[in-house]
Formats: sequence, C-alpha cells, structure tokens
Amino acid sequence: MHETPTRRLSRRRFLTRSLLAGLGVASLPALTSLAACSPTPPEPDTRLTDLLGQLRALDRDGVDGGAGMFAGQAKRISAEIIRQCGTEPDAACTTSVDTVGPSATTPLVRDVRTTVTGILTDAADSGQASLLTGVYAALATVDDATAGAPAIDTAVVDRELTGDIPGELGEATSRIHEAVWLTGRVLPTAGTSTSTVTTVADRLRLIRDAAVDATGVAAAAGYTFPDGSAAGTGTADSQGAVSVLLEAVHAVTVDLRRAASRADGEDRVTVASWCAVAARCEAALEDRTGTDPLSVPVRGE
Repeated sequence: MHETPTRRLSRRRFLTRSLLAGLGVASLPALTSLAACSPTPPEPDTRLTDLLGQLRALDRDGVDGGAGMFAGQAKRISAEIIRQCGTEPDAACTTSVDTVGPSATTPLVRDVRTTVTGILTDAADSGQASLLTGVYAALATVDDATAGAPAIDTAVVDRELTGDIPGELGEATSRIHEAVWLTGRVLPTAGTSTSTVTTVADRLRLIRDAAVDATGVAAAAGYTFPDGSAAGTGTADSQGAVSVLLEAVHAVTVDLRRAASRADGEDRVTVASWCAVAARCEAALEDRTGTDPLSVPVRGE
C-alpha cells in the first residue's frame, strides 16, 4: 500500500490561503477590485518644471554665450522630470514637459544656481542629486557679470559639512591633493598658460583645505591618474602641461560629484559648491586648449 505523498505548502501559498480563509469567499470581489485600482496619474515636479523654464529662457536669450549649454541642461532636466513620473509615465506628463515655456523674464545665472541648490537639498534620490550637482557645476563656469567669479571660488571656505562624510569624499580629497601637486610640476613648462595654472592651483587649494577639514585625508607620498598610470613630472610643452593638469582636475570634478550625490541635505550643496569650483578649474584649462567650456552642459561625467 502506497501512501499519498503530502504536498508541501510554501510560505507564500500558506499566507495566501490563510488570508482568503479569513476574509471569506464573499470578500473575493473586493480583493479583485483592490488589485485593479489605478494610482493617481503622475504629475511633473513643479520645482523641476520651474528650473526647466529658467534654463529655456537662458537658452532663448543666449545669455553669456551659453546657449548650447543651457539647451543641453534643459534636455537633461526634461528627462529627469519624466523619469520621476515613473517608468511608464502618463502621456500627460510628457506633454506637460514639452509645453513648459521659457520664463517670461530671463533670470540671472546666479539665480538659476540658487534654484538648483534649493532642489538639491531634498533631491528625490541620488540620481537626481548627481544630475543637479553636474548642472550646478556647469552653471558655475558661466561668468555672468552679476555672479562675480571670486564669489563662486571663495564661497567654499564658508561652508562645512554637518552630517556623515560620504566615502567618495575621501577619494575626492586624494585626487585634489594629486591635482594641487601636479600644478607645481607642470608650472615650469606652462608657458603662456602660467597664469591659468596659477589660478587653478589657488582654486584647488581652497577645495583641498575644506575637504581635508572634513575627511582628514592627508597628501600621499606619490600620486596616480584615474587609469592607474603614474603621475608625470612635467611635460616638454605648454599644451601638454595643460592637458595633463586638465585630466587630473577632471578626476576631481567627477569624484566630488559622486560625493555630493551621496551626501544629505545641506551637505549636498556644500560638496556641490566644491564641485563647481573644480569645474571652473576645468573650464579655465579648456580655454587654453581651444575647447569651448560652455559646450559642457553637465560637469563631472
């Protein structure tokens, strides 16, 4: 005589059966209705749509020669608005983004940066924080008359981190040490770019001092580039010197942007401001290599 094998009941099936037994058969239609409910159609984030309108106004009027950059930023912010609506956004969300017009009054670039930092403090997630940091850093490369370049650079010394230090900030601090060291190594061969290299060195030291206060990461005995190759000891021509330094500074911008996306609240703005100064260093060096700094809509990529 063979026993009928007992069919094992998984925890999931057990919970399902228990739920149905407790609710009773009469409750089944209610369960079906509950499963079929549709959430409220998603709506665009009004803060982001306001930012989008400001960027489209800057693009419309070609403020400070940055029309191409502003258009690129508007495109990225549009994509972020739709992403926040969900993986399968309602058509109304996409349509409303497409119909956002430029702000009636063209804003100052300084004011747009303020809008970005206002959203950055409570960004929806690390991805949004990363995007906003990259946009903010790119906007800092625009020297509009009312913004005041020195104000952008020196603002970093007035901000301190108040929360947990993102692990990425330690990596960024090491990269800053490397870049500062490299400014001295390439300076003898910088030629007509000597003044630019000196300016970059001064800006990097501002970030370094602020970052070291937060992380305690001291300068190492030697340095390497992001690809693992040894840092050079100078180049034979000024163009080469600027290019080597630009590579190192770009690594700083990338790591600071990552750190900003991992920080919380106001600390995001603090690290984003450091990232902005690094981006300004990049822009100054790009000018010397014949690259248009305002062709880069998002820094730190």
